[in-house]
Parts: sequence; structure tokens; C-alpha cells
Amino acid sequence: MKKDQASNAPRAAQSLDTVAEFQRRRKLATKRASPFLASTALCMIGIVVLYNVDLFSSEHRVTLYFLLGAGVFVSWMLHLYFETKHARCPNCESLPLDARGSLDFDPENCPKCGARLREYSSLF
Repeated sequence: MKKDQASNAPRAAQSLDTVAEFQRRRKLATKRASPFLASTALCMIGIVVLYNVDLFSSEHRVTLYFLLGAGVFVSWMLHLYFETKHARCPNCESLPLDARGSLDFDPENCPKCGARLREYSSLF
């Protein structure tokens, strides 16, 4: 019995280390990706304002729509790049994808290796 308890202690510590490491990586990903998410929102607001305000000729409007649309695309791709680069399982380095194949930003367990990635389940 004592041998089993002794072997479970490092596993529990490893589980807590995995949770702490994943949460650290997730915070880092959010911190690095936030400016790109903000620039995506600003470009989208710019598109809405450009659509509702008639200050430019039609030639300039097309160019501005293209530039703002490209800004949305590039900044969103950079946001996703940083999220997927840092938010990986510390044990197997795989992305925590849900059943539909989309990125789960705060999973309870790693779908590939089963490592615990969140301390407690939240009801909300």
C-alpha cells in the first residue's frame, strides 16, 4: 500500500505541474495575441464606418475596403498563430482540439494524452 501511495505522489505533482505550465502558456498566448485581436476589431470598425460615411470617391472607397479587409485577415491570422503556437499540451505538445476540430482555449484534459490542463471544472 505504501508503495502505491508513494508512486501516486509524483504523478499528482506532475499533474499540478502540467496544469500550471498549460495555464502559464495560455496566459502568454493571450498576452501575445491580444494586440492582433484588437487590430482586427479596429479594422472591422473601420469597414463599418467607411460603409456608412460618404467622404471618399468610389475609387478610394474600393482601395480602403481592400486595405481594411486585408488588415482584418492578416491580424486575425496572426492572432490564431500566436494562440496555436503557445496553447499546447505540456506533455505531448499537441493542440487541444474539441470534437469538431476547433481549438479549445481552456480544456479540462488534453484530448490526445489525457493530461489534466485545468485545475477544477467550472459550472459557469
